[in-house]
Amino acid sequence: KKNIIEKACKKVSKFEKSLKKLKRQYLLNGKSLSTIQNYGRCLAHMALYFECCPSKLNIEQVLDYLQFCKNQH
Repeated sequence: KKNIIEKACKKVSKFEKSLKKLKRQYLLNGKSLSTIQNYGRCLAHMALYFECCPSKLNIEQVLDYLQFCKNQH
């Protein structure tokens, strides 16, 4: 069974490449592996929701997604 990050890497173009860059940057900034994993999972959910890499989203799309998440809980 694939986890959410693996699914996003497989289904969303350029997500894996963006995530690798982000991980490198976070590691260089001293962030913990668990922080990187948690952030990666959140980005993977967003990538699958929009079916595109989160770096391609505008602020309104991100806010709409956050509102959607809030309404789900």
